Amino acid sequence: WIAEGAQAGINPEIALAFFVHESTAGTAPGWAGWKPDGSSTHNVGNLICTPGWQCYGRFRDYPDWNAGIADWYRLIAVEYIAGRGHRTVADVVPVYAPSFENDVSGYIGAVAALVQWWTSRPSSISAGSMTPPSARPRSASPTPAQPTARGARLSRRSRW
Repeated sequence: WIAEGAQAGINPEIALAFFVHESTAGTAPGWAGWKPDGSSTHNVGNLICTPGWQCYGRFRDYPDWNAGIADWYRLIAVEYIAGRGHRTVADVVPVYAPSFENDVSGYIGAVAALVQWWTSRPSSISAGSMTPPSARPRSASPTPAQPTARGARLSRRSRW
């Protein structure tokens, strides 16, 4: 995921924060990506099905997590950064997760809080401590974030 992010010019912490927010990193019992046989769509961002994609219900269905994250990076890089000129999470979320289906402010705050929490921790964080105590899945109450994190650039460079 890190190499894919670097190649796309997108901060992989933001990709992971979207994945955590959308599905608790593919572990939420009610996640739309679960199939009846126990397998999943490997759709890290709950990307909506569009022509030309294999789909499960209304979402894209990928053969593995690598394909899912590659498509998420491609979508953000092509459709949001290059196509719409978006540069921040706050620019992207109102289009990516519109208010008729989501709490846009809560979504932005949750992504920003996760990225801020991860970047403020030593690099030796264990896998079991990836989510701060204040983080909430997308269906729960929004997590407040510091205002500076909400408008943060989506990359450590001039892009995401």
